[in-house]
Amino acid sequence: MAIGEIKLVKLQSHHLQEFYNNLRENGIKQVGSYAVANDLRNIMKQKKLTQKKLAELSSISSTTVSTACKENGHISIESAEKIAVALKMPLTKDFQVQTETGGFSSKTILHHHRLISSILAQATRDRIVPFNVADRNYMKAPKLEHSEADFLDDKQLRHVLELLEEEPIKWKTAMYLLIFSGIRRGELMGLEWSDIDFENRVIHIKRTSQYVQHMGIITKSPKNETSYRTVKLSAMMFDLLRDYQQYWQKLRKDLDDCWHYFIEITLIDGSKKSVRNDRLFIKDDSTPMNPDSLTDWTSKFVKRNNLPHFSPHSLRHTHATLLIAEGVSIPTVSRRLGHSSIATTSKIYVHAIQSADEIASDIIDDKLNSHSKMKNKHNA
Repeated sequence: MAIGEIKLVKLQSHHLQEFYNNLRENGIKQVGSYAVANDLRNIMKQKKLTQKKLAELSSISSTTVSTACKENGHISIESAEKIAVALKMPLTKDFQVQTETGGFSSKTILHHHRLISSILAQATRDRIVPFNVADRNYMKAPKLEHSEADFLDDKQLRHVLELLEEEPIKWKTAMYLLIFSGIRRGELMGLEWSDIDFENRVIHIKRTSQYVQHMGIITKSPKNETSYRTVKLSAMMFDLLRDYQQYWQKLRKDLDDCWHYFIEITLIDGSKKSVRNDRLFIKDDSTPMNPDSLTDWTSKFVKRNNLPHFSPHSLRHTHATLLIAEGVSIPTVSRRLGHSSIATTSKIYVHAIQSADEIASDIIDDKLNSHSKMKNKHNA
């Protein structure tokens, strides 16, 4: 149900409740789109094109073309359009475009409610309406559902780290950074070599890289003011970063004239900007990686090794949970994660905090009980 057709003076609380219920329904919003090729291998064979040649004609990586050639291989709409242009064929003939839908989260619905309530409050002050139907005196605000964060325990994480030792250095470095820094996926993909301070063993979070439908990969500011931060890392992590930097520099040398020394980035407002190519994580053609590529790789890594399900964001939760379990203060964890407030950290990691509190309770109990027992022994 939409509420745009209802006059403000006739708007009632039940209209808003129906509107919020509608927002929860699956199919109300588009959450992602991708393209699946219609027998691309056969088309390439007819046109006598290799994967490498098609990648050059399409100005995309060979990895993307290889994915498109696979059965049910998902690639972005943008990449599919480039392939269709290179093949001089309509997109709809070469590819099937799939759309994934879903409902809005409880957090988004609550945001809608607060915005509507604010508008109606002003309308009440301006005497456009007699009262605010979204006020708590007339209806309950949509419930915000807090779910426990997915994370790996220390035994599972050690196994993951062992498995990553056998993976290509690009993926190993990306996963290690998520595990040992707790940064967000978008923050990881926004990292540049100028953000890496090898001398002081810190990384600076200054930007985030995200994929936005119809815009492609965009570069924007971190999530909030507290997300601009410096994260300290171990000597081991910086040894890995040095190894990865050597790999990165070798890739640049091998690509030679094909290396993109400058890249055009898209900002959140849609404007374009040419900047020096300094991104840590890049595709085979040296352009910035799509953040979704890391999620796709993680999913395949999990299935390949029969691991419990986890995503790149799960590793952020794992990082925080292990810190809390080891007794690191909540303010410190909150600053490291770049949360807007300590309250945010406390809500997300309530279970980990409670578990740590129980351990603390047992420790103090053992300590005091042992002291009492020793005292009684001496008095006996």
